[in-house]
Amino acid sequence: MSDPNALQTTLNALAASLKSLQASVEANSLAIQHLHDTRHPPSSSSSVDKSASGEHHQDRPPRFQKLDFPKYDGKSDPLIFINRCESYFRQQRIIPEEQVWMASYNMDDAAHLWFMQIQQEEGTPSWRRFTELLNLQFGPPLRSNPLGELMACKRTGSVIDYQGRFEALLPRAGYLTEDQKVQIFTTGLLPPLSLDVELHNPQSLAVAMSLARKLELRDQCAAAAAPPLRLGCDPQRGILPAPPPRLALPAPNTAPVPTPQPVTVEGRQVKRLSQAEMEERRRLGLCFNCNEKFGRGHNRICQRIFLLDLAVAEDDTESETDEATPGEPQISLHAIAGVCTSETMQMRITMGGTSLLALIDSGSTHNFIAEEAAAHATLPTLTQGQLRVTVANGERIQCPGVFRNAPFSINAEEFTADFYALSLAGYDVVLGPQWLATLGPILLDFGATMSFWRGGRRMR
Repeated sequence: MSDPNALQTTLNALAASLKSLQASVEANSLAIQHLHDTRHPPSSSSSVDKSASGEHHQDRPPRFQKLDFPKYDGKSDPLIFINRCESYFRQQRIIPEEQVWMASYNMDDAAHLWFMQIQQEEGTPSWRRFTELLNLQFGPPLRSNPLGELMACKRTGSVIDYQGRFEALLPRAGYLTEDQKVQIFTTGLLPPLSLDVELHNPQSLAVAMSLARKLELRDQCAAAAAPPLRLGCDPQRGILPAPPPRLALPAPNTAPVPTPQPVTVEGRQVKRLSQAEMEERRRLGLCFNCNEKFGRGHNRICQRIFLLDLAVAEDDTESETDEATPGEPQISLHAIAGVCTSETMQMRITMGGTSLLALIDSGSTHNFIAEEAAAHATLPTLTQGQLRVTVANGERIQCPGVFRNAPFSINAEEFTADFYALSLAGYDVVLGPQWLATLGPILLDFGATMSFWRGGRRMR
C-alpha cells in the first residue's frame, strides 16, 4: 500500500500547477483583450455603421442571395444585359470560366441561336470577347464618332425626350468627366433654356437634368397664364396679315354696267352705245359704227349708218356724300386705317378659340370686326341688311351685316356684344363705347392699365 504522505504531496503539486496554469490563462486573456482594444478602439456605433454600409469582414465567407439571372432575346440594346450580368458575377463571386456559360444559358430566341453559331466557329470565347461579339451583333450600328453623335444631340421637343436620347448615347461615348457631361447636356438644350440652366451652375449631370425639367415647367406655366392688359402700341399685330398700302377708305363697290344688245326697229338695226363705250371709241379714234379709224370724209366710206341712241346708266345707289342718319354706326379714321399712335389702347381677346388683336376706341360709336377675323372665329350667323358706316371724315361705306350677341373673353372673363362686319386695315376687332358702357366705371391709366369692376371683383 502506498504511502499516504507521498500521495498528499503529489496532490499538492498538481493543485499548484493548476493554479499557475489558470493564472497564465488569465494573463494571456488580458493581453489579447488589450491588443484588440489597441487595434480596434471601442465605439458604440461601430456595429451599426458596418451593418449600414454593407461592408464584409475579410474573415467571413460571402453571403449568397437568391437573384434571378437576367434574360436576353436579342431584341434590345445588349448594353443593359451585359451590365446586369457583370453585377451578378461580382455579387455571387462567379469565376471567369463560368461567366460566359451562365450568360449563354439565359439567352433566348435569336440571341441563343447566334451563340450556337459562335461556339461552332471559335468555341466558347472569354467574357471580354463575348461582350464584343454581342455588341457587334445586337448593338447599335458601328459608330465612327460616338462622341460627335452625343454632342450633335439637340433638344427638339420636351426635356424628357431629349434626356432619354442623351442617356442612350452617353454610355457608348467613352469616358467623360462630370463637367464635360454637364456642358454637353446644357449645350444641347438650346437657348433660352440652356442659358437659364447655365446661370444656376449645376455641378453634376443629375442636377442639370433636374434643373432643365423644372425650368421647362416654369415656362409652360408662364405661357398658360393670360397676359396682362397692356396699353400702348403693341409690336405684334393681329392674326391677319398686314394689307398692302392703300387709301384710308376702301373704294366703293360699283357694279359693272351691262352692255345693251343691238335691237331692230322697223327693219333697221339700232345700235345702243353706252357713255363708257363712246368714251373708249373716242379715245381710240374709232368710228361709232364700225371698227375703222374715223376721219374727215369717213361717213362717205362707212356703209353702216345706224341710229345712235345714247343709254344713260341708272344709279341705283345713294350718293356717298349723303348726310348720315341719326344712330348710324360711326368709326374713327385711325381705327379703320390701322393707325397706331401714342394714345392707342390695345389688348388681346379670345373669340371662337382664336386670339384676336382688339383696339379700344372711344372715337367709334359701335363695335366692329374684320371680315377675315370673323371667318377665323366662326361667329354666329351674320344678320344682313342695307347698312352703312360713317367714317370720321364724313364718308360712308357699305357694311355687310351685324353679328348679334357674339361671345368673346378677356382673361377668361366672358362677354357678349354686337359686332358690325367691316374691312379693317390693321386690327381684328374695334371695341367702342357701345361695349365700354356695359362695364360701368372704368379707371384708365394711359401709361399702364385699364381696370373695372365685374361680378364683385376688379378686372385689370
